[in-house]
Amino acid sequence: MVPVGKIDALIEAGWRVLESDFDEDAFQQWRMRAYECLKALLGPHHTYTEQFQYNMRHPATITLLSGVGVLAAVSLGGLHGDFPDIGAQAANPDGTEPLRSAPAEADVCRLN
Repeated sequence: MVPVGKIDALIEAGWRVLESDFDEDAFQQWRMRAYECLKALLGPHHTYTEQFQYNMRHPATITLLSGVGVLAAVSLGGLHGDFPDIGAQAANPDGTEPLRSAPAEADVCRLN
């Protein structure tokens, strides 16, 4: 199950970065935490994880807004039960099994 409260906290943290007149250091910290959370929850090859990573290449207001949008989609999907197999990562694109050594979501879906 998606920890909706933790995703929502990351969304709020994204808004705080925006309200800080876009502090680039705060953006980088938020980006890393949000990406690690998505990767732990959905796997590195999930569409949302890959879209977040792609969009976050350059620190800018528009990329932050895009990242918040991805997190909002994950949060809404979690509320509606769209991710029944959270934690069960799909095979890598080359067909090999994914590494199972990723930290538990409780360890990475946090703000500090």
